[in-house]
Amino acid sequence: EQVADFVESAVSEGEKVLIFYAYKEEVLWLSEKLDKRGITYCSPNAKNFIEKFRDEVDCLIAHPMSAGHGIDRLQHFCRVIVWSSLTWSLELFMQSNSRVVRQGQKRNVSINIFACRDTIEEKIYDALTKKEDMHDEFIELTKTTKAEGIPAGTQLKLFLYEK
Repeated sequence: EQVADFVESAVSEGEKVLIFYAYKEEVLWLSEKLDKRGITYCSPNAKNFIEKFRDEVDCLIAHPMSAGHGIDRLQHFCRVIVWSSLTWSLELFMQSNSRVVRQGQKRNVSINIFACRDTIEEKIYDALTKKEDMHDEFIELTKTTKAEGIPAGTQLKLFLYEK
């Protein structure tokens, strides 16, 4: 419920919201919750989904494997990312966030992660942050390239809620 409440609030403030999910069942749940609130959405399976997201609907609901790579132009009109559930993959997490956090983004980006307290979701978040720290450390040690990471000005928030 917290995910849908947050999305509704962001949309009411005029924001476009990119929602990532990990499980197929979530799409059904999210669709039902958003429909009840009158929030419109599409998926990367829709024809011309980038234009549809920009011009017609409030949200893009996507799995990180389908939208984590090769999608550009979202940064020109979207700044709010919601993770309804997380992926275990640091690469997918970073690449998915990079659909909005990228060159051409003129506003601060808000990445919002929802996880139920004392569940595997909280452990996945901890694992991802540890992986990211190790990744950044490795890049720093090798000094062959600079880690992109999350740029200054980007808000990364974890929302923990009770079961």
